Amino acid sequence: MSGTKLNILRRRINICLGLSLTIMVCLAITFIYGYSHQKILEKASENRHFSYLLADQLRQSSDDLTRMVRMYSVTGDTLYKNQFFQVLKIRKGLQKRPDNYHRIYWNFMIDKNSVPPSDNLDSIALDELFRKAGFTKEELLLLYKAEKLSDELVELEVQSFNAMEGKFKDSNGLYTVLKKPDYHFAIEIVHGEKYNKAKAGIMLPINEFYSLLDKRTKKAVDKEENIVQKVIVSLIVEVLFATFLMVFLLYTGKKYYLEIVNYLKEEVEIKTNELALSQKSLEQKNKELIRSNNELQHFAYVASHDLQEPLRMVSSYTALLERRYSDKLDQPAKDFIHFAVDGAERMQTLINDLLQYSRVTTKGKEFEEFFLHDAYQNALENIKMKITESQAQIATINFPTVRGDIGQITRLFQNLITNAINYRSIDSPVIKIDCVETGSEIRISVKDNGIGIDQKFHERIFKIFQRLHSRETHAGTGIGLAICRKIVERHGGTIWVESKLGEGSTFCFTLPKGV
Repeated sequence: MSGTKLNILRRRINICLGLSLTIMVCLAITFIYGYSHQKILEKASENRHFSYLLADQLRQSSDDLTRMVRMYSVTGDTLYKNQFFQVLKIRKGLQKRPDNYHRIYWNFMIDKNSVPPSDNLDSIALDELFRKAGFTKEELLLLYKAEKLSDELVELEVQSFNAMEGKFKDSNGLYTVLKKPDYHFAIEIVHGEKYNKAKAGIMLPINEFYSLLDKRTKKAVDKEENIVQKVIVSLIVEVLFATFLMVFLLYTGKKYYLEIVNYLKEEVEIKTNELALSQKSLEQKNKELIRSNNELQHFAYVASHDLQEPLRMVSSYTALLERRYSDKLDQPAKDFIHFAVDGAERMQTLINDLLQYSRVTTKGKEFEEFFLHDAYQNALENIKMKITESQAQIATINFPTVRGDIGQITRLFQNLITNAINYRSIDSPVIKIDCVETGSEIRISVKDNGIGIDQKFHERIFKIFQRLHSRETHAGTGIGLAICRKIVERHGGTIWVESKLGEGSTFCFTLPKGV
């Protein structure tokens, strides 16, 4: 499979994934939209139901008043009279509204002194509830009209109560005339044609109110129901489309997946073959590099070793020449002999240092555990005379156990302490050796109060034959710190310097801990 075809497959998969994501987003939006309108529909239905119940309280209270006054006119039981006036007080907001007032509870109130149970904290008139219910102006006028007619009917009902008690109206319309109770008249008042017409008249505005309320609230409910139905249809369509898309994705995705897997297998096989060839070539080059390195190290060792003998002969015969013919040579000749001897000695030192550098890897011993303090003491013993002559002060702490080549670590300490003495300032050398354990290794630092090193030379000083000072001011071959780095790297550690010119130097290196 070519890369172009793979890109085409990727684009197709991305398109399918994009469509899936789009469908999921549409489903989420549609669901949220439908849910919100479902809540609006529920609220509209609740308002519609509450409006009917509230309007029905006027009709129910009027019927309750009629029922109570008729029962009283027949039975004379004051229970009905008490309940009659309780209904009036509740409707006018003079008494707390009972729980579930829209239900008929009066037949259960058999105690003459009982008050219907209520959790309402405040008393509120029915017409006030009408104003708070959000009815239209036209609807409110109809309700007020019905309530007014009901209040006028109450006058007849009160007249029936008074007739039962022998109280009749005077010329001013006040119940001041006392006679014998007229039960027949009381019954005739609440069952007569005038009362029945007035009663029927109350229902006319109520029924008209129901008609207006039904049109208004039904329109709002129908609107939300229509939206919810459309949302449901949209959800069904989207779910069906999503299902189809999922089936399509499963079918095509499997096909694309197999094609991509085959392509990747081919690519892996090609890369594996290339890697195998590269690995083989790398192994061959590594072998050649190891062989070349071994040959170079062997050459350096042999060359340095073979140079020792002729160099000793030059040095010996030059010294012999000076001793035997010193009285016959003039001063320039003596100076020439001195230069030759000095050069031979420096060459001898350089060869020895080269031998030490090559022996770090060729003559290194197997690693073993030892006390780092032993290597430190060996180093001090090797340069004891140099320490004494320079009056160097060396402070140290107890060292832990490490794993490595004790001979090479001795050489490492020896080179760093010698370096601190050689590059001292006008003051006597003060050298502080510290050791800190960090995880699986230890960090050793050798700090001095010497002349310091410019920061730009911090890396250069660890390279072979690199010197920062002339032989006239500071002796050396430029190999000592290179040997230190090679020893530390053989032990799997790192070495670096922290220094500023004129402020002394701190050479730090790490070594693996012992078990």
